[in-house]
Amino acid sequence: GTNNPETIGRAASHGCIRTANWDAARIKDLVTIGNVVEIF
Repeated sequence: GTNNPETIGRAASHGCIRTANWDAARIKDLVTIGNVVEIF
């Protein structure tokens, strides 16, 4: 997650995936080591 949620949805870094804390926690629950994740 991010401690700066107003940056979600905007270019604010050099490739980091910005998510809300609750979204990051959900992603952690959905994937395991070795899963392929595609970012669009």
